[in-house]
Amino acid sequence: MLAVAALILAAMPLAAQTPSDSRTQQIEQEQAQKAKTAAPPRPQHGGFGAVTPLAPAFGGIKAGSGLALGLASGKQFGSGDVFQVTAVGSLRKYWLLQAAAQSRELAQGRLKFSGRLRLQDAPQVAFYGIGPGTPKVRTDYDERKYEVSGQAIAEPLRFLRAIGGVEYSRYTTGPGKSSRRSSVDELYSPFQVPGLDADPRYIHSFGLLALDSRSSTSYSRSGSYLAAILHDFSNRNDLPYSFRETEFIAQQLVPILHGNWVLDFGAHVWTTSTDSGNSVPFFLLPTLGGSDYLRGYADYRFRDRHALLLTAQYRWYVQEFVDGVIFYDAGKVASRRGDLDLNHLEHDFGIGVNFHSPSVTVLRLQIAHGREGNRLILAFSPPSF
Repeated sequence: MLAVAALILAAMPLAAQTPSDSRTQQIEQEQAQKAKTAAPPRPQHGGFGAVTPLAPAFGGIKAGSGLALGLASGKQFGSGDVFQVTAVGSLRKYWLLQAAAQSRELAQGRLKFSGRLRLQDAPQVAFYGIGPGTPKVRTDYDERKYEVSGQAIAEPLRFLRAIGGVEYSRYTTGPGKSSRRSSVDELYSPFQVPGLDADPRYIHSFGLLALDSRSSTSYSRSGSYLAAILHDFSNRNDLPYSFRETEFIAQQLVPILHGNWVLDFGAHVWTTSTDSGNSVPFFLLPTLGGSDYLRGYADYRFRDRHALLLTAQYRWYVQEFVDGVIFYDAGKVASRRGDLDLNHLEHDFGIGVNFHSPSVTVLRLQIAHGREGNRLILAFSPPSF
């Protein structure tokens, strides 16, 4: 099925796949003009981030929620400050309530602040065990998160971005609420699964430093992205679950024929560390699987202390605001940092269609195939790197 779809899309006449040079230049000029005159970026809460008195909201809860729909209501003040509230729910009984605010641009557009209050409930989060090569035996757990957070976003130079913030979060976990599957606590013990039945509270501080030459974080035909992110989870209720996490992200977009064809390469590494006597709760371990990371596998299919993901995509112009895409992913999880090599990687590949505006990916419809079968992906954002 994937091969036939690829042949059909690839056989489209080149004239139908390639917009005129004048149209490509027009889009580039529009994006450049928007970069100079645009209002402060609006908070994203799933869906399209519209700041209107009432608008539909899509997704944004937690991977595995299924199709989630709701409403968002917001206001952008004359000063440029933004406030928005969002309520979203899914048929799997996941739900999200959120209030968020973002300041006007300060320091001649180089600095802004944002914050949010978030309540999130995910009653059927998948768990397949910890480590590579775990069997495809799914159990569930319930996870509820309460969060108050704030951050500062600085862009002192055109391609340089720095973000720093702090979050107070409280997690409560319990037996999964699926009537069809076993709960995590029925098959695993706290010795096997750190953090089982624990309800930790954290002061989570984080910082990001990135070089980003893409025209947009949501849709771009060219540019590079290099980022390092540091997280510190300091436990506040005397439980042995303090830890640190570091992420390294790289993406390179290679345009061909004025960006009508794009080669998209990405890499993402997660690594965690703890002090003596502490461990990482199972529900905060790095994971692979789902619509963003290792797309041919189920959500949260693999999890462990460290993870590696490599991706390659080929995108081509089908018609205005529609791209075809063929992709390949490879990745692994490991209990030791030294095992993050290129041996014994999990693989998947797939094909799909992306719908977008000049600067935003609106919808992804993709089919992915891994060694455990096929997956249909419907997402309202680009894959996260």
